[in-house]
Order: sequence, then structure tokens, then C-alpha cells
Amino acid sequence: MGSETADVIVTDQQRQQLDEQGYFITDVLFDEPTLQGVRNEFIRLWENSIAAAQKSGDALTIDQARFRSFMSQLDRLSPTCDAFCRHPTLLDICREVLGDDVDLTWNQSILKAPQKLSTTDTAFAWHQDMWYATHGTYIEDTNPEIFFPNETGLTIWIAVTRTTVDNGTLWVLPGRHKEGLLPHVFDESKREWKGEFDTSWKVPAVMRAGQALVFRKYLPHASGANTSDEVRMAYQLGYARPGLKKGASIDLSPVLRDGKPV
Repeated sequence: MGSETADVIVTDQQRQQLDEQGYFITDVLFDEPTLQGVRNEFIRLWENSIAAAQKSGDALTIDQARFRSFMSQLDRLSPTCDAFCRHPTLLDICREVLGDDVDLTWNQSILKAPQKLSTTDTAFAWHQDMWYATHGTYIEDTNPEIFFPNETGLTIWIAVTRTTVDNGTLWVLPGRHKEGLLPHVFDESKREWKGEFDTSWKVPAVMRAGQALVFRKYLPHASGANTSDEVRMAYQLGYARPGLKKGASIDLSPVLRDGKPV
């Protein structure tokens, strides 16, 4: 896989923004053939996901699979996705921010079809990923010294297609990653957690295809409905320093050891 930059260096300004605001946005990191390969895999796996949802007979499960799809751990289902999670450009960012030893902890595609085709709202509520992680099974058997601190993990959210306000890009709340877990309530109607905090200074992460939003695990974020005519595709990857789980776990895949790809 190619990238448009031979070497990725996280600048001092980006480091400062990551520490103070909880995120930064990269330049375009991936060429079109690389992105198209990932899109093709997303579409193939999306069709499989919709077929599986239809067998459930549950209307919300079917609608969300079709119009607001989350498909997890694609590295196990697709060699293309596995290779992308280990792309040299992404490993450069991990090495710069997390150090020479890094594990892949999570990866999921996030596909959002045009709202006009859906019977339910395709927006996703304000939340922190760490709220989901601490209010489910993922927290089981974790090492608190790796699991809880901001600086031991990193999320990279890649725009596989362009992301705009109209097609439902992410919005973030700069600086609020420093506040730990914020209050949430569970919305049964959409089966998701909904943050209950001030979002008045939200900022949209508008990106060209191939750019990435790099952010801390406590950063609050949300996405709007896709009011455009295009499908918005993103790939969210989680990385952490080794030792997140106390025992062996299929959730973790080493990607860097001593600064070298695994």
C-alpha cells in the first residue's frame, strides 16, 4: 500500500494540540488505490452484515445495518483491512505518539448512508469511547495502568471517503478529554449511550479522503445525520501500549515491537 508522504512526523504543534485539545487532523496520508481497496472491502462486508441483520427480524437492527453500519474487528475478516491497520504511515504515527511497542486494540468501519433512505435517525449521539469501554464487557481483565490513562492509547479515525458536515462527519469537543468520564444516559430507542454535557463549542472534523483525525480516548465526539446523496465511509482504529489485558486476548494484535513492524 502506498502513501503520499514518505515519512510521517507528528509535529510539535500537533503534539501540543493532542495534549491540549485532545486531537489533531493529518494531511492526506493514503493514495486513491489504497482507499479504493478498503472501500471495496467495506462494501463486501457491509452486504454480509445486512444479510445477517435481516435474519434477526429486528427492525432497528436491520435499519442500522443498512444505514448506520458499525462493523468491528475487520482485520480478522479481510486481509486488506488487516494490512491497512498495519500500514507504515499509521505505525509511524503510533511510534511517534505511543512509543516503540504498540498493539492494535480495536478496528471498525463506520458507514453512513443517506438519511433520506432510512426510517430512523442516522446521527450518532455525543459520547466518549471510554464510556462504552467501561460500561460493557471490554473492561474485563484489563490492566488499569494501560486501560485508563489518556496517554497510553490513541484512536485514528480515517476518512475513507471525504467527510463533510452534510454527510455526517465527526464533531469534537476540544479540551474535554482532560475531564475523565462525563455523564451519559442510555437511549433505548437507538440502543446507544447519549452524553449529557455542554456541546456549545463543538468543532466539525471536515476531511478529504485519506486524511485522519487522531484523538485521545476520552475526547467527546458525535456525528450528524447524512443529509447528502453519498455514502460516508470511515475506518476507526484503536492502538495502545502493550499490556491492556492481563491475559491473552484475541482483541489485541501486536503491530510494533522495538519500533519495528510485527
